[in-house]
Amino acid sequence: MRIFTVIRFVFWTAVLSVQFPLMGDISGKSKDEILASFGKPISALNSSKREILNYPQGQIVLVGGIVSSYKGAFNAGDAAAPSSQPSASVSTPEPQRPAPQTAPPASTPQPEERRSIQPAGTATLTCYLIPYIVYAGVIALSITLPESLRTETVGLLKSLCFAFAIVWVTGLINRLGIKLKI
Repeated sequence: MRIFTVIRFVFWTAVLSVQFPLMGDISGKSKDEILASFGKPISALNSSKREILNYPQGQIVLVGGIVSSYKGAFNAGDAAAPSSQPSASVSTPEPQRPAPQTAPPASTPQPEERRSIQPAGTATLTCYLIPYIVYAGVIALSITLPESLRTETVGLLKSLCFAFAIVWVTGLINRLGIKLKI
């Protein structure tokens, strides 16, 4: 049973890493540490309690001079070159425009292992709900597997195959244009 837990942990770690790449945490750092690591911000918004620093890679929110939250790809280990632009304090935030999305060139295919589980990271709600639909169908049709297929190593392999089948079905549903959103 422990090996199943380990396999499940590894599987979901891989699934989540597609959507949430691991990065160094900058939460709790002081404003001086942020300025030393990433240089002067492009712009800053000051209020009585909060300060928002805008960088090309995202936005950092300081409360009381300490990072309380951030959006973007900030890695605590990276030290960006200080910006040559002076820090400008503004009274209203500038509207943020999403970065243009460019498709990778057709000559560079994605690695096969990432493509195989990508639907689990891009359509997580669909991937989460499909097993419940399958389980309801199995119960309604009174389908049962022999105990030898539900336990031990064979059961683990069956569960792994089931997980990949769910991700494959999620990808198929996405290609058909069916998307679930909250």
